[in-house]
Amino acid sequence: MLGAATPPALLDLLADPVLTLRADLSVGRANPAARAWLGDDAAQGWQLLRQAAGARLEQWLRDAARAVDAGRAPPEAPPLKLAEGQRATLHLVRERPGWLLLVRLSGGEAPPPLAEWFALSPLPMLLADTGGALLRRNAAFDALCGAQPRHLNELPELLQALLGWSRGAWLPALSAQRAQDPPLLTEAEYLDPQGRQHWLQARLRLWRDAGRSRLLAVLDDQSPQHERDLAHQQLDALMDTAAVGLATFQPEAGWLRPHRKSSPFRTKGGSGSQGSLQGISRDIVEPASLPEFERLQRALKKGDAVEVRYAVRHPELGRRWLLTRVAPGVLAGGRRSTSVVTLDVTAQAQAESALLLRAESERTVLDSVLVGIVTVGPHGIEWMNRSARRMFGCELEEVQGQAMSVLAPADADHPFHLAEPGPEVFECRLRGRDGREFWVLGNAVQTPREDGPGEITQQLTYALLDIDRRRQAEAQSRQAQASLARVIEVAPLAITLHDAHSLRIDKLNPAASALAAGLSLSMRRLCASCSVMASGATSMTRA
Repeated sequence: MLGAATPPALLDLLADPVLTLRADLSVGRANPAARAWLGDDAAQGWQLLRQAAGARLEQWLRDAARAVDAGRAPPEAPPLKLAEGQRATLHLVRERPGWLLLVRLSGGEAPPPLAEWFALSPLPMLLADTGGALLRRNAAFDALCGAQPRHLNELPELLQALLGWSRGAWLPALSAQRAQDPPLLTEAEYLDPQGRQHWLQARLRLWRDAGRSRLLAVLDDQSPQHERDLAHQQLDALMDTAAVGLATFQPEAGWLRPHRKSSPFRTKGGSGSQGSLQGISRDIVEPASLPEFERLQRALKKGDAVEVRYAVRHPELGRRWLLTRVAPGVLAGGRRSTSVVTLDVTAQAQAESALLLRAESERTVLDSVLVGIVTVGPHGIEWMNRSARRMFGCELEEVQGQAMSVLAPADADHPFHLAEPGPEVFECRLRGRDGREFWVLGNAVQTPREDGPGEITQQLTYALLDIDRRRQAEAQSRQAQASLARVIEVAPLAITLHDAHSLRIDKLNPAASALAAGLSLSMRRLCASCSVMASGATSMTRA
């Protein structure tokens, strides 16, 4: 029962708004419930309420004050309709020298129960009492913990610290929190039971009501933001290191604001206005690259994925090669978006051009040599030079993709029938496409080559020298030598063959052999006669 002896402390404990009014019905004091209803400045709020209610409230205040002073029952207060469908019922009580105004609020839409908020929130939430017991938690919090804890002590120490709980008590910063203070923010890196890394941020509010304290905590996983920031940092580093242009195109909005480093070119002044993706207009595209550039424009309009390389004439850098890749996608909400990445691949194009020129030069040199060159890959013959084509009497298209065995006779030991010919020089017979067979001197070299990313194959290169004429000349020479030997053998004349340097006799025909034998006998007889004559002369001398 409120009356003159009601102390202010008792009014502060009431859940209903209570105003202490002066004699002129202005606010002298308001309890916490009244301040929550009328605002921090309860006097101003009461004045605004009186103005909004109009003459009926003013008339009731005067009539109720006169009735109470006369000892009669005051008239019933007019119903006040407030925002959100609430109704306020006023009761005026005398407390000399002023008045007490008791307000009872009723009706309106009741806020959803706390359980509904917990169930609907995708963020981990919990409600705990001062002893650390978990009064309520939602499914997101259980999924984060990997369990269904009942007390803060059952949580990992890192989560306890994140929630402001340490050694069975709240952190001092949380215990000293006042109603007007912002929520306490804590952050920690947490490894969940599934081994996933999370960067968590907790918002802590110590909620005090009717002398009791409750902890309301909401956890937010900041990992996507951290990953996004890291991706932006890495993207900036990549675009600083390489000449990369990046922009986004949406069919309904056109080009969006490009990346601050959206130029694929590197100019001395650092400005990318001419080099930005929007700045690559048809005017600076090389005439030979216009069909590819038009294909890129059509893909952008249709939202198709495409990769196009084209040449442009940059006003400062001259002729440059660009590679633009278009990747369509769908954003949240179903909106279509297309990411467009442009690279300056001039160095790569120049290197490819140099390699092609070098390869063409090497092919020209190999095409002019007199030795036949044939290259064989995993799928058969790939290339033949002019000498090889002339040697086999065919064009490359006639044997391309076939094995070398089509150019060899049916001999199992033929080098062309071996799976891996050795490195030694070989002589063998070959058959041309016209059926002609001839002799060649050749060798094969096996070298590895890269046909694709991570795909290494072997290539065989044959070098073949047509020695058919030489073999014919050697056969004719052997035949002539055999004929000459037969002529010498049957000749009636004495013929001797001598070494050209030492004049040593190498061979005698039969006539020369007989002559030499006769001369040898005559010489022996002559020598014997001379010996006899010499002996007679010696005897006469002694006598």
